[in-house]
Amino acid sequence: MKIFKKIFYNFDVLLFKFIKLLILKKRESFLKEILLEYNRIYEEDKKGFVKSIVISAFPLRKDIQEMIAHKIISKKKKFHIINQIDKSIIGGFLFRIGYKEWNFSIQEQLFHIQKYIFH
Repeated sequence: MKIFKKIFYNFDVLLFKFIKLLILKKRESFLKEILLEYNRIYEEDKKGFVKSIVISAFPLRKDIQEMIAHKIISKKKKFHIINQIDKSIIGGFLFRIGYKEWNFSIQEQLFHIQKYIFH
């Protein structure tokens, strides 16, 4: 506890009290997850950055990634976009922000056509 006090007390008293509470309640194993989520919220709210993932069958140029992000979520201006490659998509893309997902893959479109024809 003394080590944490030396590190965090002068930096931010509330942060120190929060860490102290986690330690006293034997929840210090959640500290990393909590701080990462706090950092994500800070970047999104204060800096205006939104972390998003574009999953496609092949690498997309940065300008295409930004165009996709701005078309889907137009109110945010700054995106940190990660382009993941997944050959099973065939074509199109999936766009994720947090727990939300927009599926514009050919596989998904074929599924909807199949569902419409056979049902």
